[in-house]
Amino acid sequence: MELHKAFESNDKKKVRSHFKNLLSVAMADGILDKIELDNLFKISKKYYITREELESIIDNSSSIAFNPPANIEDRCTQLFNLVEMMMVDGEIDSNEFRMCMSFGVGLGFEPVNIEETVNKVIALIEEGKERLAIIEEMMTWKN
Repeated sequence: MELHKAFESNDKKKVRSHFKNLLSVAMADGILDKIELDNLFKISKKYYITREELESIIDNSSSIAFNPPANIEDRCTQLFNLVEMMMVDGEIDSNEFRMCMSFGVGLGFEPVNIEETVNKVIALIEEGKERLAIIEEMMTWKN
């Protein structure tokens, strides 16, 4: 392990983990489209991730451990971002869908409800609901 990673904050580890998951969803269909890469860069700005840090995550994703957030708002935000990444290219690949469900369970969503949860997020995005409104609604669902 590189020395600087040993002293990396827990928040930074969670963000790196989230971006590894986003990258995994983007590549689940075997292709990292320009629109998916652009979406990664757009989301990275919300987390104050520099282009260099994002490129490092992309280049070293296999060395990043899964590190889910503890609070419901962050868990819902991450699941929203994953579903949005799955949908950004206009296609919902079955591998991407399964990966979103798997990460959703890892984020603490109930396995028995995860398919319905992901489908509800898809429907809300397709309806054109705002990101924050969707996340707030997600926090009220039985997870």
